[in-house]
Amino acid sequence: MPEVRIAAEPRTEFGKGAARRTRRLGRVPAIIYGHGTDTRHITLPGHDLMMALKTPNVLIRVDGLPGGNQLALPKAVQRDPIRGSVQHVDLIMVRRGEKVTVEVPVQVTGEVFSGGLLDQQLVQVAVEAEATNIPHAFEVDIEGMEIGAAVHAGDLTLPAGATVASAQGACSTLPCSLGALDQGAVKLIVATVHVPASPPDPFPVTATVTPSTADAADNLTAATTTPVASGGDLQVTVAAPAQISAGAGATFTVTLTNAGPGTATGVVLSRSASAGGSALQVTGGGGACSVNGCSLATLGPGASQTFASQVTVPAGFSGSVTLTATVTSDTPDPNSANNTASATASTAAASSGKSGCSATGEPFTALGLLAVALALLGRRRAAAVSSR
Repeated sequence: MPEVRIAAEPRTEFGKGAARRTRRLGRVPAIIYGHGTDTRHITLPGHDLMMALKTPNVLIRVDGLPGGNQLALPKAVQRDPIRGSVQHVDLIMVRRGEKVTVEVPVQVTGEVFSGGLLDQQLVQVAVEAEATNIPHAFEVDIEGMEIGAAVHAGDLTLPAGATVASAQGACSTLPCSLGALDQGAVKLIVATVHVPASPPDPFPVTATVTPSTADAADNLTAATTTPVASGGDLQVTVAAPAQISAGAGATFTVTLTNAGPGTATGVVLSRSASAGGSALQVTGGGGACSVNGCSLATLGPGASQTFASQVTVPAGFSGSVTLTATVTSDTPDPNSANNTASATASTAAASSGKSGCSATGEPFTALGLLAVALALLGRRRAAAVSSR
């Protein structure tokens, strides 16, 4: 798969207003993460990104990142429901030779046999392949296929080293043909099912076998259900100190809350700070935290934790310091829009006015200035009397 190069710029403003301003400038807010690194907030040129996303599973080389460029795949794309324009994109970092599992579209060509009807059960197939060798699509030609003929996922031509990630055991793909099954024989099939974004709870699964010989038993179909893991709505907020000083530490307060309904597991809080475009380390927050991050095994519904996050302001620095916090978990989050927050604090502004000083070098108070003014007025009047 060819690479598409896109130049990224760091994103320092957050929130809906900042995102709208970014889009008005023709750029798209994005995040890039993976391989245990901190989440980085960037913007990408809107037109270049739109053209790249026309290719399924496009491999993007992101230029302009600290430490050099980085290969990435689109993980999630948010589009405007009316115009279809890209509003936000999540990119996951990949390496050459690394295998990833992606959904590859299935495209059908040709005409259906006269009197037949096409039943396409899969429009995408999950494939495990090298990140740099993902097929754009699978093309299935049905021209001339007779009624009753079928094409299974195992019949598709895969790139070298790629496999279909749909089933294990007696089948490599679903549906599959098991051939002959002797009396008393057992064949095990372990199937991977794609769960939609808003699945029914419990989630139903049905399996049906169709024998080519007569079967008098009424047990050719079986069904079961499994509960859907209910994660929590994780929310993160950041509060900045009223003022910061150059060369000193500044404490930002990061609050993480689980609004429910379920328990969030594998919770990871990533923290990053910047001053004048330069990255700063974030420390503190308790035993669950290390530099730039915190990890929690679980966070129950209604629970909240606060992390005092320390940032050292560079000596001689004048301006604003921004701290951004992002939370992720291993369980589904019904609202990912509140998983990132940021706050900004500024150094004390230098005084531009001139302060008066007395003969001893001490600044005048208001009462002192009034006394000086009265003394000068008294001298003027004394001088006028003496001149007469």
